[in-house]
Amino acid sequence: MKVLVCRHSPQDGLGHFETLLRQAGVDYEYQAMDRDDRVRSLRDYQGLVLMGGVMNAYQEAEYPFLRTDLAYVGQALRLDLPILGFCLGAQLCARYLGGPVTKNPRPELGWYELRREGESSLLDGFPERFRVFQWHEDSFAIPPGGRRLASSASCPNQAFVWGERLYGLQFHLEVTRTMAEEWLQDEAAVTAWGFRPEAVLRDTRRYAAAAFPLAQTLAANFARLLGAAERP
Repeated sequence: MKVLVCRHSPQDGLGHFETLLRQAGVDYEYQAMDRDDRVRSLRDYQGLVLMGGVMNAYQEAEYPFLRTDLAYVGQALRLDLPILGFCLGAQLCARYLGGPVTKNPRPELGWYELRREGESSLLDGFPERFRVFQWHEDSFAIPPGGRRLASSASCPNQAFVWGERLYGLQFHLEVTRTMAEEWLQDEAAVTAWGFRPEAVLRDTRRYAAAAFPLAQTLAANFARLLGAAERP
């Protein structure tokens, strides 16, 4: 099995999932969207993954490759392929399906507790409450026909499912401790939102290891979705 991964900048890769997906029998291929915005055929892939990025989901004028992301979502839906979006990727999925993306009441940056809502194949095995890494100022509305799967006190729409195979996650469960530390080197971006880099870094060292089993569960569940979609 192989998935196409839309990566919007070099620092926004699969993180934990580079290893975890391959351990589950899933290969992946990156498309660097900022350098290659052509729309390929997805017929040789069993799934689509859209990663995060520093841009906003509605900035097609500044980042024309976002139109390619949206085209991929449409193509994957037509082919009935599993789709997984992280942060920006989740917002793009919601936009394609008619869910507006707007400014959250306040940004989330750092480690936040989420509450799971309802049942789903992707979050099967997650506890009722769990802590994950966040870095976003926008949030998506649940698109028509979709269902909310997780929420937080400061952002009610943290995860959604549409149909049986499209999942959007506002949070960054893919992020390794090293990735988070690299992102936090952009101190200007952190302080502009009113956060202290040293505090987020301290929390990263405290919580990152505990989040890894959740990443393992998510990768295994996504691999099962891919396998189910592959079977006739």
